[in-house]
Amino acid sequence: MSISDLSREDDATAYAEAVLSEKIVSGEFVRAACRRHMEDLQDGSARGLQYRPEVARRAIGFFPALLTITEGAAAGQPFELLPWHKFVVGSLFGWHRSDGLRRFRQAWLETGKGQAKSPLMAAIGLYLGGFVGKSRPECYAIASDRDQANVLFRDAVAMCRGPIPGYADDGDTLETRGEVVIRGTGDNAWKIEFPRSGGKFQSLASVDAISGPRPYAVLADEIHEMKTSRALQLWKAAIDKMSGDPIMILGTNTPAADQTVGTEYSEMVQRVVTGQAQDDATFGFI
Repeated sequence: MSISDLSREDDATAYAEAVLSEKIVSGEFVRAACRRHMEDLQDGSARGLQYRPEVARRAIGFFPALLTITEGAAAGQPFELLPWHKFVVGSLFGWHRSDGLRRFRQAWLETGKGQAKSPLMAAIGLYLGGFVGKSRPECYAIASDRDQANVLFRDAVAMCRGPIPGYADDGDTLETRGEVVIRGTGDNAWKIEFPRSGGKFQSLASVDAISGPRPYAVLADEIHEMKTSRALQLWKAAIDKMSGDPIMILGTNTPAADQTVGTEYSEMVQRVVTGQAQDDATFGFI
């Protein structure tokens, strides 16, 4: 399939083309990420990279098919991804290595406030926990403290308890259908279990110790609030020990210059997306 044909069928590629043709106004590093995507479509096979648009399409389709927006003016409507969401999701799930595993092991999402970053990360956690065919995946939402980690996790719980699009009149939710089991009631929910996959999704403060973690996905929000990077390094080390294609997704608002952890990670990913550093396993959207 030619790239021009792909852009008509694939939302991630269409977004990249729209950004590079200036149909979508964007900043330097979004343009760099989109340029990287297009260049890898052209030349990535030489490095063992393959883009699978059908896998990207299935991942993007998961959100509006099973999840609804739980807050704000659009509450109750299907979770239709924003254009930049589609680029992120399509990239994370569409890119693969020559061994068939997903390409990206780490993703950095840096946006302004109000861009639905936390709900996106929460929904990705649900997808990875129960709907990608992985057996017994362990997914963790972490942040600098438990309260902050619970912001992302509560979004995931609310989506599980929200109506499935098209079935609101029947009262169908992921929870009532038995697709998930939520441990705890109301705001005290502390774990989501996925009976079909045997997986789980729970929140932890970044300093919490867990026994024998085997993380398939670590979703770390509000990185700019973290005082040190030690917890992230420990979780990354746990991810690196896992077989298959686990991933660590880091989300943050644009950090101030004195927010050391966020600034260090942001600058590292900037170098990757602009081609100053080579790292085929790291994705960035800034």
